[in-house]
Amino acid sequence: MKTETTPNTRTSDARGSKPERSPLGDAVKPYRIWLILLLLIVVATAASSGNFIRLSNLINDLFIAAPLGIAAIGETLVILTSGIDLSVASVWILAAVVAGTVANQGMPPLVALLIALLVGALAGAINGLVVTFLKVSPLIVTLGMLVMAEGVARIYTSNNPILSLPAAFQALGTTSFGLLPGQVLVWIVLVILMGVVIGRTILGKTIYAVGGNSIASRYFGLPVDACLFTVYCLAGVFAALAGTLQSAYLNIAVPNADITTLFDVIAGVVIGGASLFGGEGNLVNTMGGVLVVVVIENVLLIIGLSPLVFQAVVGLIIVGAVFLNVGLRGKTSDRVHQKGI
Repeated sequence: MKTETTPNTRTSDARGSKPERSPLGDAVKPYRIWLILLLLIVVATAASSGNFIRLSNLINDLFIAAPLGIAAIGETLVILTSGIDLSVASVWILAAVVAGTVANQGMPPLVALLIALLVGALAGAINGLVVTFLKVSPLIVTLGMLVMAEGVARIYTSNNPILSLPAAFQALGTTSFGLLPGQVLVWIVLVILMGVVIGRTILGKTIYAVGGNSIASRYFGLPVDACLFTVYCLAGVFAALAGTLQSAYLNIAVPNADITTLFDVIAGVVIGGASLFGGEGNLVNTMGGVLVVVVIENVLLIIGLSPLVFQAVVGLIIVGAVFLNVGLRGKTSDRVHQKGI
């Protein structure tokens, strides 16, 4: 007598069989970006005959990475909600020229910084309001803000750079604590604080939920619109802080947006493992992603490649990171939606 359970049994066995997994591999996998960074440092040191590992070069890399990393905190929050903020570079320079102008007019440095943060918050609030209430795609909204904020910066400064900033204002970007640049310390502190926020608070849980499934989040009564508005405001604030600190360090504020800045920020977030589909990523890995971008650009400079090549390389890195980090998940997601799940 034949049994009819054989196919089901085989199917069950096939589904039930799992490849053996290494506990060490599972522990390392979430932070593989740091292993990649370590490998890059070794390669860069060898390619530069040891010049890369010099303390002065490492500190310079940290100075470059800190503003990018601060802006990447806000970008990470937005991408976690399955959105994107393309206005980072323009909000960056708009806040910087406003802060530089009021500082030159005799405003205390911290007040100038606060005004810059308010400018960033306003730009972020406009993005958030249009995304949440008018239901316009974040890509379109923030692209519009990218153009608009730079236009405002050009008008505000008559398209002239702000030069010779006060020494007290410069201290915001040049102060160091021992060997640790102040900007880097600010970056680390903000990563810790925001890491606690998104990992331990209702806002953080809502951010991940909205990124995972915004429709289900609404059905569960989560404040989706308030969450989106908040993350775009925060993205504007972090971009403004980054731009102000960098201008203080460089002793100049220019009204021209550097698109490379936008590429570097987004590349850092994506390389760090954040999914463009939302709901997956963390700030620690974003830090690693930003450092990877800076190290790669430093290596290109050391080996003599033109800075004009940087954008092309960073673009390739973004494409590769998207494929490796989220491409396969995207295909899985499509299969799930096709099944109506």
